Amino acid sequence: MKKNFLLIAALAICTTSFAQNFLGMKIKKFGVTMSHDEDRVKGLDAAYFTNLSKTPFKADIAAHEFPENTITSMTCENPAVRLDITVLPFTARPNLQLNMGTSLMVNRIDATGYGFWDNDYYGASYGDRNYSDIEFSSYSNEVALDASMVWHQKLAFLHFYGGAGSNLGYTFAGNMNVNGSYTTDESMVGVGVDGVSVENMETVYFQENHNMKNSLHQRVFLQGGVSIIFLKRLELGFEARRGVGYRYNTGNPAKFTNLLSAGFNLRWNLK
Repeated sequence: MKKNFLLIAALAICTTSFAQNFLGMKIKKFGVTMSHDEDRVKGLDAAYFTNLSKTPFKADIAAHEFPENTITSMTCENPAVRLDITVLPFTARPNLQLNMGTSLMVNRIDATGYGFWDNDYYGASYGDRNYSDIEFSSYSNEVALDASMVWHQKLAFLHFYGGAGSNLGYTFAGNMNVNGSYTTDESMVGVGVDGVSVENMETVYFQENHNMKNSLHQRVFLQGGVSIIFLKRLELGFEARRGVGYRYNTGNPAKFTNLLSAGFNLRWNLK
């Protein structure tokens, strides 16, 4: 009985110590952030998706040309959840705070669409196929480590903060979808009343799926936000980030990225 009591007491002391300190720094708060991130890739084109696939595309798509002026749409959407702790690197300066944590992005979407209708490239073909449109879209997940140093300042009932940070992420379990349509010109099926030949044109819709290579991501960013504290402990805030980075995977040169992020956070302040 005495041994059990001593064990419980030791665990309580260790738990209390960790609840107040992390790596020798005083813990200020715990939090969670829900954000919408746009990690825009420079050069999100057909060649990027081709190199990202673990398996080769069908011969006609791989041999197709994709001029830049035929791009009709680009999408980079990354819903994210971040869990973090805030510590005080210098207890004498409580306004200077270090945020450390991890984030998870589920179903990150990167997509690029091509249209070959209203330009000189329309009609370019592979065999008897004349492509009208092709879209590449990928879905993946990312886990990342995150750190930022910010300065807090209270004005009236609002808490403002700003600073800079960086994160390092790894993308895994990705899947890519390629879909579009093309027309086929079959042999002459008849002659019209005016003597003009009549051909049978058919529109065919296609789709194929590929597993994706894993990727490495790194970003640096500026960060700012504002929050309100309720009941002396509960902190509700809005936060935004703007930064740059790169994305790398085997077979692709590193691609530069531009980060735009905004979201809401909820934090619990310790005494």
